[in-house]
Amino acid sequence: MVPSQLLQHIFDSNFLERRVYVDVLLPGTYAPNGQRYPTLWLNDGQDLTALRIEESLAELYRSGDVQEIIVIAIHNPFNRMQEYGISHAPDYKSRGAKAFQYRQFVLEVLMPMIREKYPCSLQVRHNVFAGCSLGALSAFDIVWNHPHVFSKLGCFSGSFWWRSHAFDEQQPDAHRIL
Repeated sequence: MVPSQLLQHIFDSNFLERRVYVDVLLPGTYAPNGQRYPTLWLNDGQDLTALRIEESLAELYRSGDVQEIIVIAIHNPFNRMQEYGISHAPDYKSRGAKAFQYRQFVLEVLMPMIREKYPCSLQVRHNVFAGCSLGALSAFDIVWNHPHVFSKLGCFSGSFWWRSHAFDEQQPDAHRIL
């Protein structure tokens, strides 16, 4: 099997007021021949290697368990406490205050830019968003609010503790935003 191709894009985002790094993992057999690929959009792209995505996909491709996909890994090593969260409500410590801007960046800037450059499927059933921890909370929020864009969601150890008030031992589930 031909190894995957990993490409990195760097650009400045007005939405996020920062430089954005995005890794694009193309299947080894990728060729610009008109075929469109299912796409995994992934928060915390800086952890792509630690998550062993490339190795896992290679094994799944070899076994024939999945068809080849494109992975779009969005880096967020510094601003995740502000950009990840629920887009309609920061938590009680104002974490997630830029979650709405992050969501708009993904939908209005990143997706069109990536789809113009790479043959990502436009079909809802072929678009998945995933993340870990706060990245999972963000992915959940984006998919929940945009089911016409994404059909599936991957939440790994999701930070579903997001609250409008501090944790209360007497009422542990009180004040959850999500």
